[in-house]
Amino acid sequence: MRSRLPACAPGGEAEAKKLGLETFVIGGPTPAAKFDGPIDTIGGEVAASLFPFIKHGGTVVAIAGLPENHPKDGPVKAVNMMGANNVAELGILFEAIEHGALVLPIARRLPLASVGEGHRIYEASNVGGKILFTA
Repeated sequence: MRSRLPACAPGGEAEAKKLGLETFVIGGPTPAAKFDGPIDTIGGEVAASLFPFIKHGGTVVAIAGLPENHPKDGPVKAVNMMGANNVAELGILFEAIEHGALVLPIARRLPLASVGEGHRIYEASNVGGKILFTA
């Protein structure tokens, strides 16, 4: 089954397609079909703008926090994984990564001692993926 990711940052479409994902850019043309559900890493109004594009019964998983005005009772479920410490839920995510169902693009690898540099890089530009700190 092909995964469906409802949105990506402008310029991220090629990377998403390489991962086997179908995408659209928020603010671009409206997609023809609704999506199963995203994992949102931005939060706020970006997360809120995704709800109309999700199928009934779909789930929005928010890593950066759900918007205050997100739909609470409706056809789309919202799950906040921010600061998750639920072993079962984290196990599901780790299993998805292990089997290739969830791919996290790594833009930079830095030693743990370079956390300050990593924050400066993140704040200065769209790095195109995650910054991974290694011991």
